[in-house]
Amino acid sequence: MKKRLSLFLLALLVSSAVAQTGNLRYTTNATAGLPDLFGTLAPANFKPRITSEIATKANFTGLDAFFTNVAYAGAVDPAAATPWVGESWVNWSPQTATYAAPTATLDGSYTGISATTINGVSVLEIAANLSLPAGVYSLPTDIYVRSGATLTIAAGSVL
Repeated sequence: MKKRLSLFLLALLVSSAVAQTGNLRYTTNATAGLPDLFGTLAPANFKPRITSEIATKANFTGLDAFFTNVAYAGAVDPAAATPWVGESWVNWSPQTATYAAPTATLDGSYTGISATTINGVSVLEIAANLSLPAGVYSLPTDIYVRSGATLTIAAGSVL
């Protein structure tokens, strides 16, 4: 499972890396310049080695101005002293965490959330901007945010 997940994450990192000039493909973490993502250290280390191709070969020119044009592929800057993956708000074992009881259930009672069916599956859809105050929310099913709508979740919330 760990190997499959690390290769999936690697593919995710690399496939978005060079969208404008072609994709790079790697068969192992080592050839991509990534450390052992799920070794004995916790949390997992997603920071590419500064000498790896994925640290320098990304090309995001020509994309929407929303995106920051950086040289590295993926979500972790290889030059960062502390990548965001090491921050206290990142939970690497949510299945074993103890959470408070939900204070609300995200369902059709919220303005802007409605039930719909996608490919024969019942889901909830957010069609208008929705801001959730801090809290612990239960999600009864998959929830999709439609194009043009924004879901804002207050810091400290648990979904």
